[in-house]
Amino acid sequence: MKKELVRGIRNKNPLNLEWGSPWAGLLPKEKRTDRRFCQFESFFYGYRAALILLSRTYKRRGWTTIEKIIQHFAPAPENNVEAYIEYVWKRTGITPKEQIQKPRSYYDIVKAMAQYECGSLPDPDELTDAYNSLF
Repeated sequence: MKKELVRGIRNKNPLNLEWGSPWAGLLPKEKRTDRRFCQFESFFYGYRAALILLSRTYKRRGWTTIEKIIQHFAPAPENNVEAYIEYVWKRTGITPKEQIQKPRSYYDIVKAMAQYECGSLPDPDELTDAYNSLF
């Protein structure tokens, strides 16, 4: 029996970003099969969108702690917010209420969130390339 890939890996969207923003690297409309979550051409674009969302959009809104990021990114009741926050905190070493100061912290946060969302880190080289293209 063939094991089904998790949605974030199938869509090359490691944070499971929902449709709405016109991200670079989205699949053309005729190739899309997921009505709720973005589908990217490669993990590079999925990671790039995630990094932009957290380091620019969320930062502009003042959501600059792991606690605020997760509360807005993965709200209850659909998600176990406290477990998600703890997971990211333990993998990054950034406490939930600590202000994010360094761009490299967003790399670490996206890495942890991708692991939480997908159960593993899909294509870590693409994360590094996406980070390097923005910072």
